[in-house]
Amino acid sequence: MSTPRLLPELLRVAHAVRKRHKQTCAAHGLTFQQFNVLRILVGEERRTGEGLPVMTIRGRLLEPGPGITRFVRQLVDAGLVSTTASAADRRSQIVELTPAGHAKLAELEKPIRQLSEELLIAFEPSDREAFGELLRRFP
Repeated sequence: MSTPRLLPELLRVAHAVRKRHKQTCAAHGLTFQQFNVLRILVGEERRTGEGLPVMTIRGRLLEPGPGITRFVRQLVDAGLVSTTASAADRRSQIVELTPAGHAKLAELEKPIRQLSEELLIAFEPSDREAFGELLRRFP
């Protein structure tokens, strides 16, 4: 594929993947951004056993932008996360998954895995690995 056509093709694929991901999340009562917050929190919990400050979560979002406070508030209202004031900086809120948040992620685990398999069905495992390596080169 020629270089001028490559970027539009990547954008097309990214849009299609994002759309399907959003549909899967919506079928389980979450927005893509809310799922993303939960995904970030469970990853951090597995690594450190702790939650994260709101602004750290914002920096790790797949689609960064305004609204992280609103996303967190919605998740608190739904009982999926809890917030506490940071001991180091009382102005900062630490966000942690609740048992209901863990259950919601468990509910989404199989549909998200199935979506990934469906979207990548045309690629052999070695192609998937090579594709992942190429994508990690992006700045």
